[in-house]
Amino acid sequence: MTVRCAMCSVFTIKGRTDKQKQLGLYRCKLEPVHVIHVNPFIERDCDKFKEVPEGQKQARIDWENKRF
Repeated sequence: MTVRCAMCSVFTIKGRTDKQKQLGLYRCKLEPVHVIHVNPFIERDCDKFKEVPEGQKQARIDWENKRF
């Protein structure tokens, strides 16, 4: 399934080091801590994707639009 991490319910901006924050690196709660995604806005294949609930979807879209 081709998806964007930013629209996944297990995507998180928490748990990053200061250096990772500076570099704009994010992580998936289902992956080991050392697995980092550089860009949560590009499409990638992921079988662990779980879409965010409808109530959070617009907030994620707004956040994504602010980043560009």
